[in-house]
Amino acid sequence: MRLKFYTSFAVVLFLMLNVSLAFGQEAQVRGTVSDEAGSPLPGVTILLKGTTKGTTTDLDGNYSISAPATGVLVFSFIGYNAAEVTIGNQSQINVSLDPDLSDLDEIIVVGYGTAKKSQLTGAISSVGNKEIAELPITDARQALQGRAAGVDVVQPGSKPGSAPQVRIRGRRSFNASNEPLYVIDGIPTIGGLEDINPQDITSMEVLKDASATAIYGSRGSNGVVLITTKRGSVGKTVVSLDSYYGISNELGRIEVFDGPSFAEYKRESRRATGAYPEGASSLDNDKRIFEPVELESIALGRSTDYIADLGVVKNQDFSRYTIRINLDHQISKKLKIGLSSLATYSERNGENFNPIGGALEEKPLGKPYDDNGNLIFLPTSDGLRTNPFAEVVPVLK
Repeated sequence: MRLKFYTSFAVVLFLMLNVSLAFGQEAQVRGTVSDEAGSPLPGVTILLKGTTKGTTTDLDGNYSISAPATGVLVFSFIGYNAAEVTIGNQSQINVSLDPDLSDLDEIIVVGYGTAKKSQLTGAISSVGNKEIAELPITDARQALQGRAAGVDVVQPGSKPGSAPQVRIRGRRSFNASNEPLYVIDGIPTIGGLEDINPQDITSMEVLKDASATAIYGSRGSNGVVLITTKRGSVGKTVVSLDSYYGISNELGRIEVFDGPSFAEYKRESRRATGAYPEGASSLDNDKRIFEPVELESIALGRSTDYIADLGVVKNQDFSRYTIRINLDHQISKKLKIGLSSLATYSERNGENFNPIGGALEEKPLGKPYDDNGNLIFLPTSDGLRTNPFAEVVPVLK
């Protein structure tokens, strides 16, 4: 009887040891966590489900953790959907996280960081990179036109490269400037956005009321436009090329008198003083001043850009070359350094002349050129009206 008891006790003890060893066996699991494009994600949290045991990925997206075969690893990262993977007999587990689009749509850049749209109390409008990329524009401010409530964007003229005027909730002053404050990557700028390539912009936020602009003090009294530019990401080198081409024409031409019609009009108005002779010369100024124009833009690598905009008036054009470099280096988990630089060269021709006004005011009773093809500086008897072509031809013959 005693021998039988000892045998039963030994069997139970053996089974308990086997169960304990089975639960205690853990294997080393390694792998890489990447985004939907295949780029490694640093700082991803990996937890063993049901425990407090966990780790994070390094700068290359790699991780290593000890876990039992029956365990489940939970991968989570801000802005991405969490993923759960059962370990089983796997020693190498690579995971690709999908972005949480619903969460990204709620994130808005404000003066002191970012916040969810549902938690904002200030009046803020946002324009994203997708909307900007679809527009063939030369100035980033043109992307706000019709896309931000309470923001008026007016193009003061048709000259190539002319800067649009932005007014947030109307005019604030009759004498002082009404232009808003522009903050690019956290740095307030002086002036406009003529030197910024619109394709380099990730998002534009417009701060409109006092609660949203309070952090900028009196400089934000006309509103604030926050601009975030594109930066590099960890992973493979990506080179992209974007190009567009367009043709512009004048909206319409003003109907004016030709020579005989003008003479008839003067004859009727001055019957008492005689009439102008028939067969008067006819001059149609505006048709010779206007011409179809081209708009071309080439952006390479999202950091270099060339744009050429030819005006609807001859010899008016605008060209710009920009080079932007954004460098970020994660030295350690607690130390990160960065560099943002921009070099721009622009050239604008025909800025100080306006031949359209002169062409409309000139009498149609004259010739712009003589019989030898030389330009006539005073084509009519009106000594105050010079030849409008003198402003659009390169050299006055």
